[in-house]
Amino acid sequence: MLSYPIDEAEEMLSSKLSAAKASLANCEEDLDFLREQVTVGFAVAAWVLSKLANPNQTMEVAVARVYNWDVVQKRKEKEEEDKQKEKRKGKETEGPPGG
Repeated sequence: MLSYPIDEAEEMLSSKLSAAKASLANCEEDLDFLREQVTVGFAVAAWVLSKLANPNQTMEVAVARVYNWDVVQKRKEKEEEDKQKEKRKGKETEGPPGG
């Protein structure tokens, strides 16, 4: 195990903390960029698909429809997760067989 004098340890930890904060800031910046790209890609894909289905539809309507579809899908997933949790909960309360 390594040991350092207090001053040296504090200095080292401070430099490590600064490096970690800088790395976190870079990661957050990259994440923001990726979110923006995904959003733009999502909007463009929605617009293209809507134009194929209905050439007179505006982009706003197309994005709203895709968003609403996504909301419905997430609700279905959540309901399925809740059902699975209830099944597990029911099995836990039953106890061991032959008890």
